[in-house]
Amino acid sequence: MKLTGLVFIASLAAGVLALPAADSPTSPVPNLAERAGLETRAAKCVATSDCSWGYAGKCEQFCRVLGYDFRKMEKCDWLNRKRCCCKRPSLHAPSTMLYELIGIVRPGNLAEVKEIALTCGQLVLRKGGVIRGIQNHGVYALPRPVTRHQMKHREGHHFVMRYDASPEAHAGVRSTMRIDPRVIRAAHVKLGSGSLADAARFGPVKWDT
Repeated sequence: MKLTGLVFIASLAAGVLALPAADSPTSPVPNLAERAGLETRAAKCVATSDCSWGYAGKCEQFCRVLGYDFRKMEKCDWLNRKRCCCKRPSLHAPSTMLYELIGIVRPGNLAEVKEIALTCGQLVLRKGGVIRGIQNHGVYALPRPVTRHQMKHREGHHFVMRYDASPEAHAGVRSTMRIDPRVIRAAHVKLGSGSLADAARFGPVKWDT
């Protein structure tokens, strides 16, 4: 009888020792730490893309489509692939900012300059923005020859547009100027800090000659 009891106890002890380590009392600790890390990252990155090598320069558009702001690109695996990290828009960010567009269009056709300026102006107005002024400054020599769509330009037709718009509308203007084959160069400048008092300091467009 005693021998049978000893065999039963030995079998029970062997069964307990054979249990996986995940069931030990200390095993949940790494899981809790991992969960805390995920919660901390989720508080900063409210949305992420999948891992890829091809997201360079595309994360801002990815986050904007989802209604968020781009925060950063983060490494997500040992292959050095990265993903986009999006954050919630700042509640204190101004709804509109004051921008100035300096466009350089291929010379020889004033109608093209008017059409490009009209297209950009309509983009701003449709998004609730305000056009403060548009000025045509004619044809000037470029600082150096510029090749655009396999054409070399030494002169360009300059115009300036100053406008108040949301970041979304401003992104539309930038995209339009970038893909239009008639545009040689375009510079976009943000004026002021977005406050009303700061924006009021800027009057009409002035061209220093």
